[in-house]
Amino acid sequence: MQASTPVAEDADSALALLLSAARGAQACGYGAEDTERLVSELAAQLGMADAQVSSLPTQLQLAIGIPGQQRLVLLRVAPMPVDLDRIVRLDAVAREVKAGRIGPREASVRIDAIGRSLPPYGGPMILFAYCLAAAGAVLLFGEDAPEAITAAVAGLGVGAIALVRTRIRELDLAAELVSALLAGFVSQAASARIWPLDPRVATLGAVVILLPGFTLTQGVRELQTRNLLSGLAGLGAAAVSFLALVIGAVLGGALGARAFGPARVPPVELPPGLFLLGAAAMGLAAVVVLRAPRREAPTVVGSALLAAAVSHAVSRSVGPALAAFVGAMVIGLVAHLNARLRSRPVWLVTIPGVLVLVPGSIGYRSLLDLVDRDVATSIETGFEMILTAAAIVFGLLMADVLGARSRR
Repeated sequence: MQASTPVAEDADSALALLLSAARGAQACGYGAEDTERLVSELAAQLGMADAQVSSLPTQLQLAIGIPGQQRLVLLRVAPMPVDLDRIVRLDAVAREVKAGRIGPREASVRIDAIGRSLPPYGGPMILFAYCLAAAGAVLLFGEDAPEAITAAVAGLGVGAIALVRTRIRELDLAAELVSALLAGFVSQAASARIWPLDPRVATLGAVVILLPGFTLTQGVRELQTRNLLSGLAGLGAAAVSFLALVIGAVLGGALGARAFGPARVPPVELPPGLFLLGAAAMGLAAVVVLRAPRREAPTVVGSALLAAAVSHAVSRSVGPALAAFVGAMVIGLVAHLNARLRSRPVWLVTIPGVLVLVPGSIGYRSLLDLVDRDVATSIETGFEMILTAAAIVFGLLMADVLGARSRR
C-alpha cells in the first residue's frame, strides 16, 4: 500500500477543519451567513480559496477544488438553538487558526469537542431561568405583580416541558402548543379564582422564551443578505411556532374559563422605570437559556438593559419601529467595540440585546386579535411586527458597516 504524501495529509487536515467548523457553527446556532463566512475565512487562511460552502437549516454542502474536479461533501444537520458558550469557544479557536498559532488538525479536534460539549447549566437553573424570564417579560410589558407572579408559576411548567421535550420526539414536535395550553390554563384559572389579572399578558410572559421573534428577525436578515432559502425557512418556522403558541394559548384559556369562570382584568398603573427591572431579569434568564459562560453574565445582562433603555427612551419621540432600529444599531456598535477590546464574538452582545427588542410579542398579539375577529387591528399589529423585525435587521447591518470601517 502506498503511503500518503505530506501534501495529501495537509489537504485532508484542512478539509477536516472546514467540515468541523461548519458542523460546529451549526451546533452553536449560527445562521447561514455566519456559517458560510466562518468556513470561507478559515479556507482562505488555509490557502483553499476555491472552497465553496452552502449552509441551510438542515443541510451543509462543502466543495473543494476547481469546477469539474471538486471534492463534494454533503451533510444532513438539525437546527440547533443559540449556545453562547459554544460560540465564545468556537470564536477563540477560529482566532487562533487565523493568527497561525494552531494547525488545522488541532483546531479540528478542539471544534469537534466544542460540538459535543454538555450544557453548562442543569435542570434547576433552567427552571429558574424560565420563571425569571416570564416575570421579567411581564414587567417589561408594563404590567403588574399579579401577572408577573402568575407568569412565573406558569413558566415553571413551560420550563419543565423544555427539559423533557428532547427525550420524546412527539412532545418535541408539539412542545409550543402544549406549553402555551398549560400557560393559558394556569393564567385563566389564577385570574378567575385567585386575583384579578390579565390572563393573556400572563400567558405571553410564560411563553416568552418560546416566542420565535429571534427566528423571525434572523429570517429577515438571511433574506437581506441574499441567503434566500435559509431566510424563507426561518420565516416559515417562525410562522408555525406563532400559530402553535396562539392555538395553545386560546385552547388553554378556554379550558380555564370553562372550569373556573371568566377572567377578572383590573386597571394597571406602574411607576416609571420598572421596565428596567424586567429587562435585567430577562438578561439573567438569557445567561442560562442561551448557555452563556458564567464570566460573561455581566455582558449579557448589560446588553439587555442597554437595549431596553435605548428603545424605551427613543420610542417616545420616533415610535417603536425606529426605536428598535436605534436600539439594534447601538447594541451592534457596542458588540463590535466589545469584540475589538476583549476579543469576543459579536453575538455575545447582540443576541441578548436583540431578544429584548424582537417583535415576538407583537406577532403573538396580532394572531390573538385575529382569533378575536378584530381583523383590522390584527393586520395593523402584524405590519408593525414585520416593520420592527426589519428595523432590527437594518440597525444591526448599519452597526456592521460602521464597525467594519472602524477596524480599518
